[in-house]
Amino acid sequence: MTRPLAPALLLLFALPPLLAAPIRPAAALAPATEKVNCLKGESVNKALAKQPGAAALVVEISGVCHENVVVTRDRVTLRGADPDDDGIQAAASVEQTDAAVWVRGAQLVNIENLKLTGGFSGLLATDVGVPFLRLRNCRLEGNNQWGAQLEVALLDAVDTTFGPNTRFSVGVFAGSRFGCNGCTLTLAPTSTALDNIVALGGSQVLLFETALVNGGINAGNSSVSLTDSSVQAFPGALGIIASVSSNIGLARSQVEGSMRFMTGTTANLFGVTQTPGTPSTPNVADDMSYVKVGAAAPACPSPPCAPAPPVNSNVLGFNLFNFSNLSLLGASQVTGSFNCSLGANAVCPSPANISGTANCGLCTKP
Repeated sequence: MTRPLAPALLLLFALPPLLAAPIRPAAALAPATEKVNCLKGESVNKALAKQPGAAALVVEISGVCHENVVVTRDRVTLRGADPDDDGIQAAASVEQTDAAVWVRGAQLVNIENLKLTGGFSGLLATDVGVPFLRLRNCRLEGNNQWGAQLEVALLDAVDTTFGPNTRFSVGVFAGSRFGCNGCTLTLAPTSTALDNIVALGGSQVLLFETALVNGGINAGNSSVSLTDSSVQAFPGALGIIASVSSNIGLARSQVEGSMRFMTGTTANLFGVTQTPGTPSTPNVADDMSYVKVGAAAPACPSPPCAPAPPVNSNVLGFNLFNFSNLSLLGASQVTGSFNCSLGANAVCPSPANISGTANCGLCTKP
């Protein structure tokens, strides 16, 4: 015996097709724009609090605003027209969090055409993950400690100048990542620091067509990659110092000043031209570090490219200690000597490529 359908079910089946169609989600709200005229005393922080339901917020800044800006919302763009005229000057500069702009846990943030100055840092980024916080055509200068400081943050910069600041240009800490393309990092001649970039704690630095002036790189348990870039150390200072199992890769780049690789660091120097600092001192590889010196493929911005010879390296001599190793490959040159001691060694298939002497077991030259 078949049970009859309940009246409510009969009513459901009787609904016309239009009412049975799926419900469409409401359209996302459009991006919003807020204009801030700093010359009239308007505030970037107040603009950031407006239109909280917008899919994205663009804050257009004219003039220089005097405040410490904190960005905590996602999908924000701070945009000026020209960093010579538009920017943010911090009102406080004593504590680490007294940055001109502090991006705190926010994603999809862009900063364009602005000068960030007057703070403990020009930019402080904390807990900023994928995708990158982005800087475009900005100037981070005149800050008390850092141009930019990253703590568990990812920063991608293009055509941006860091410095001169009172001390460092960029600090990359706690697993952060800093990429720069077409940038210039400069320390003031009076700076009490010696390093443009300090990278510590499993961080990454990737530089393309970027120049470091009056200061080098200090890496600890981090990786650093330079391509078609240059490093100019202060007189008597190191161009690159790396320790605690860091990884250093240089391709078609110039280094003025000595390099020191320590405590298990690996360094690949391909197509590197090195000039001595003042005074001239040899490079150092110590405590089970490994260095490879060789040629780099020529630059090819738009493949396919015409065939071209490889770019050979020409580096200063090395003092190798404590079971460190070095390989000199192909036609690359050494201006100086190889001195091996305490279990260190070097391999050089062509000792004639060394201008000085070599006393290493696999590379000897009187």
